[in-house]
Amino acid sequence: NGLVKIGSVTVAADAKGDIALNALPLTFTSTGSVAATTATVVVKNAADNSTLTTTNDTLTFAGGATDSTTVTFTGGYTITAGQTVTLDIYTTVASVDADDAVTMALGTSSSFLWTDVAGSGSSGAETGALLLNYPTSTVTIDNQ
Repeated sequence: NGLVKIGSVTVAADAKGDIALNALPLTFTSTGSVAATTATVVVKNAADNSTLTTTNDTLTFAGGATDSTTVTFTGGYTITAGQTVTLDIYTTVASVDADDAVTMALGTSSSFLWTDVAGSGSSGAETGALLLNYPTSTVTIDNQ
């Protein structure tokens, strides 16, 4: 119960230039009685545990249900050329019993928004649909 790390997302910038991460779509599914009621998703940089400035819809799911939200990075979150960043995803859950679990996955690729930043210029917002092998796997955190 309380603020719990649900999973991690790793994003890498090609060696040819910086990118700005603008929106990260996430889908959460619970099993058992674990629930989230108007919970906010918190994103932290795994390297230094700093909380990133984001906005997102609230997350609400009852036991055995699914909800999605898109985390928007205020002003974009820059990842420098050639670097990889791991983002830890947290949310507040309640009613956690033994063997309950929450599964997290990336949402649709068209909602994953990023900008290809070149020097002082930038292109328009790109989507995850442009990424080869956009991830579709899930991670699960359980109470065992």
